Amino acid sequence: MSVTLRMVFDGDSEALREHRLSVAEMGPAIAALLKALRRTGSALSVDVSAEATEYGARGGRLSNLAKTLDLQIESIEAGSVGLGVRCVQAVGPGDQLDMWFAAQTAVRLVRDIEQEAKGQFRNAMARSFLRALPPSVKLQKYVVFSGAQELARVEIGDVNTPEVPAARDRLSVFEGVVAKLYVEPGKEAVEFRRADGTGVVRTTATADQLEDVIASRHGVLRVVAILAGEKSRLLRADPTAARSTETPDARLEHLCTRWDETLKELAK
Repeated sequence: MSVTLRMVFDGDSEALREHRLSVAEMGPAIAALLKALRRTGSALSVDVSAEATEYGARGGRLSNLAKTLDLQIESIEAGSVGLGVRCVQAVGPGDQLDMWFAAQTAVRLVRDIEQEAKGQFRNAMARSFLRALPPSVKLQKYVVFSGAQELARVEIGDVNTPEVPAARDRLSVFEGVVAKLYVEPGKEAVEFRRADGTGVVRTTATADQLEDVIASRHGVLRVVAILAGEKSRLLRADPTAARSTETPDARLEHLCTRWDETLKELAK
């Protein structure tokens, strides 16, 4: 049983009018489609909420499996430019194919493409694919099959891909362990692996903060940071074991005095 993605692109360029596939026009978009398929598969188990501007921008926990996915053009069909593309897995001898994974990834991708075309942020790489399509494409159709069974059908006319709004700084408090230290002077930073398994957070740090983290790097830390994309910065990182022995009076003192620096940072 094979997983097939049938695509139709219609538009007003000479190549599309003559039912020819222009490599110059469509080559970048097809490459972007493969990248989007793999990134979508790598995070297939993630439940994406509305306005998910960054989903798909980075690989997920299934990235090794997703790297085996490939798109192979097996037919060029009538109707503007119609492509029959087989979604396959490039696996080694004796390795088992996961057709369910390939099918669900293709379905997820075409549905994300449909939502992104409406201006709803669902998948960053699907958005990149739409932006890679030439302006001459006015109509898109996608149908996913598993064998003879149709799994998804999408038709897109006008495309609206608005710019992603700039991310706002936000305060994040989480527990984690030190995954990596960057000690180059002027470029100090810490990567924390979240204790709940949701990923890694990298923050810049001062030299003094780095010394404190190094001193307690073998335990679980309660991290307070300002998250702002690549400019995320560490405010403090305290051992959780030390916090568990604090008395109520000590915690009150901690809030009233030791958080002074944090409050000043938030006020900036």
